[in-house]
Amino acid sequence: MSEQELRAQTAWRNAVVAVFLNIVGMALELLVVRTIPHVPAWPPVMSIGAGFVLLGILLAHRDHPSARLGHAVFLLNVLVTLTALWLVDAGYASSGRTWAPFQEYKLAMVTVAVLAPEGWVGLISITAYAAAAIVQLATFPPSVHAHLALGEPWATIAFATFAFVLLWYRLARAALELEHAITREKLVSTEHFAKVLLAVRDLANTPLQTIAFAAETAREMHPDVGPVMDHVERALDKLRVLDERLRKHDRAVTWTTGDESFDAGAVASGAIRYPR
Repeated sequence: MSEQELRAQTAWRNAVVAVFLNIVGMALELLVVRTIPHVPAWPPVMSIGAGFVLLGILLAHRDHPSARLGHAVFLLNVLVTLTALWLVDAGYASSGRTWAPFQEYKLAMVTVAVLAPEGWVGLISITAYAAAAIVQLATFPPSVHAHLALGEPWATIAFATFAFVLLWYRLARAALELEHAITREKLVSTEHFAKVLLAVRDLANTPLQTIAFAAETAREMHPDVGPVMDHVERALDKLRVLDERLRKHDRAVTWTTGDESFDAGAVASGAIRYPR
């Protein structure tokens, strides 16, 4: 699998998980808002409906996922979720009850840090959630601030900071793992190529021995062909030098259980792939 294909699958998979969490989270939010007067129920319903639409788009492209589609759906899901949370929190604020604001925003920022397929997608999403919470807090009248739990907007800023750090750490680790996987794939290909060369050398040894024996016999039976056989001997000497050079690389190849009977013909033809 190429790096581009891996990124496309990651973006598609993470977008699916993000949309699924939106649907489940908004369903739970709907259960809460129905118990509180003046809090509209339609924003969670709207978010759930949009989530199913986005999920359908992703599933329709599951056989041919693309990073661009995954990024677009992820950001659209953030926009839909953010809109619903803004409207719901406005309802909480107008309910007149004491509440801890922006808990869903904080959870969303941490979720983005875990699921964002690319750094720029995560930065945009976390910034959007944090900025929306701070702006909405500033729009609340003093009567609403009197019913808010202490600590805002600093609690939201702290969550955003931790989300940024978590996003950076996860993406840095993912990049390191990808580099390790690519390096290992290169090592596997190099080792297979080395064993193919060894297989070719082994297959060539028997014909070389036959040619050397035939040349020596011809020299003895027909001394007049000596000059021609000298050319053959010089060609064989070059092949022997090449064989000796290849033998030096034997110890650089990793042999595993099952390689005791080395089928040179199968390896050279590609019927056997190493490492197995």
